Amino acid sequence: MILVYSYQFPITNNKSLMIENPILILDLGNVIFTIENEGFNAWLNSCKTKNTPANFDSAFRDLYFYYERGDFDCQSFMNQLKDELALTFENEKFKEMWLSIWVKNNPGIEELVKDFKDRLPCYILSNTNAMHMDVYFETKPILSEFRKVFLSYAMKCAKPEKEIYMKVIEELNCKPEQIIFFDDKEENIESAKACGYNGVVFKDAFQTRRDLEALLA
Repeated sequence: MILVYSYQFPITNNKSLMIENPILILDLGNVIFTIENEGFNAWLNSCKTKNTPANFDSAFRDLYFYYERGDFDCQSFMNQLKDELALTFENEKFKEMWLSIWVKNNPGIEELVKDFKDRLPCYILSNTNAMHMDVYFETKPILSEFRKVFLSYAMKCAKPEKEIYMKVIEELNCKPEQIIFFDDKEENIESAKACGYNGVVFKDAFQTRRDLEALLA
């Protein structure tokens, strides 16, 4: 049972806000998990051929975004990397390297989640993909600490699109101003704020703890 309560939220633009029934939502990459993609990037560069386009970086980012938005599945993503970007690799090797990106929990984040999950409802909202999550649900125990995990590829929309924030509000049956959202990307925070969320750019788990302790004092 969730009790009715209100707290003063002191960290948005140095203005104090009163939030009734606050809800905590965290991003995954660079918030829950560290992102260590140097090895993947080096390996991916080794997969280029003479036909790989000059705009490789931006083209890869576009395909990656569409993949995480759920526009196509894992096999199609790998096929498009080969067809559109002229990369050459074995699919199993790609999966191995892809899974090496999220290695460990951010320092202090597991303790923060365990400390706060009984004080206010905690959720995840992440741009991510099935190739990662099919494995991480089995290997990352911290994910079980959250009431629900909102995933872009399953929702068929992605941050910073307005649609994904509105779908979360609908699913939680809450007001947007109840939500305190931490994400490492400024553009995601700004789009969340435009939808009525209280958004804070994530720095580290220790700063987030200080913010939340002030909120719940």
